[in-house]
Amino acid sequence: MVTGEALWPGRSDIDQLYLIRKTMGEFLPRQKILYRSNLFLHGVSIPKPDVYETLSKRLKTSSIIIDFLYKCLNINPEKRWSCSQLLQHDYFNGYSFHVFSAKSTSKQLTSNYLPYLTSNPYNEQQLTDGGFKEITHNSANAFSRQYLPSI
Repeated sequence: MVTGEALWPGRSDIDQLYLIRKTMGEFLPRQKILYRSNLFLHGVSIPKPDVYETLSKRLKTSSIIIDFLYKCLNINPEKRWSCSQLLQHDYFNGYSFHVFSAKSTSKQLTSNYLPYLTSNPYNEQQLTDGGFKEITHNSANAFSRQYLPSI
């Protein structure tokens, strides 16, 4: 987010969870229950860090940026700031935001340069020699994503 590199560049899901725990602290009981109930991670535990490392130690940057990151990444979702709260943070002092109207976003969505996402999850676009071609899936052949872990 700040450096353009992954904050927790783990080699695996477990490694990333370990690095998150090492920086952000212990997971909440609810998160631990979800972790233990995940079949993808069954039987694997996240090692307890010997030493915790704060964001300010990991990222040698200003206290305003560190505070902003803590508010974005708080391990407790109830304490994590919303987008509208984050936009009011001191980090954005001096920035001016342009709110797009429905007319201006529709113009962007029909750009000749980039594909756009439709609101229908069963419609996709495929790049062909002549441009983008829409692919429609019916419910019988829709993609199944049941193999994905729910963390």
